[in-house]
Amino acid sequence: MSGILTQADIHWTELESVDSTNTWLLQAYSQRPLPGVQAVLARVQTGGRGRAGRSWLAQPDSALLLSLGFPVHTAQPMPHWPVCAGVGVAQALASVGITAQLKWPNDVLLLGGKLAGLLCETVSTVHGMQVIVGLGLNLTAAPAALPGGAWMPVALKSAWPADKAVPSARQLAERVVPAILSAIDAASSPAGWATLRALFRERDALLGQPLLVQDGGCTLLTGLGMGLADDGAYLLDTDAGLKSVVVGDLSIRRAA
Repeated sequence: MSGILTQADIHWTELESVDSTNTWLLQAYSQRPLPGVQAVLARVQTGGRGRAGRSWLAQPDSALLLSLGFPVHTAQPMPHWPVCAGVGVAQALASVGITAQLKWPNDVLLLGGKLAGLLCETVSTVHGMQVIVGLGLNLTAAPAALPGGAWMPVALKSAWPADKAVPSARQLAERVVPAILSAIDAASSPAGWATLRALFRERDALLGQPLLVQDGGCTLLTGLGMGLADDGAYLLDTDAGLKSVVVGDLSIRRAA
């Protein structure tokens, strides 16, 4: 990705209701060329998607429901995208006085609960490859906990000063979108990626924690969280040595 994109006009689309902002943008890219950076906001999502086919639920006007799309101009591996997006979201929150943590690969945590989830996808079109970064972030209310969820949902309002209004979805999006773009742009160079890894490490909720890796309810690995690998995968120190966990349908959970 070129730094020029971070300075380009961001093309905003605001939808009253949609099944999923990621799905909407995927379909839009498949139908026509879209210029520059696309930012799609929705007031209501009826079928929001999370990683591994999970749903993202939110009451109307209670969450930032955003998808950000842009062309790929780099050979970065897919594990880079959610790391960059997570760091960007955390930095945007820090700019309004909120300290968040990151749970690899795609969650933003606040006060020990899940504030936001990220879903990164790519779509190949006749105009080239596009990356779509989807974000669902609880603003004023947190949805009910999902069965088997390891992290209780939490809303930004929980950590917001009581005498101030919580930012609107558009207000927060105008901070989040440039921050994500800047993080992705920085990671396009080796030195920049090293900086992004260091920023992730400062916020890594799993670092040094006893963890287990599950897939379909089966435990595949246990060990201590050791942070990000060079390629964006997550490292575990196991009885069999250092193991790398890649993005997929795997889940990292705190060991009981």
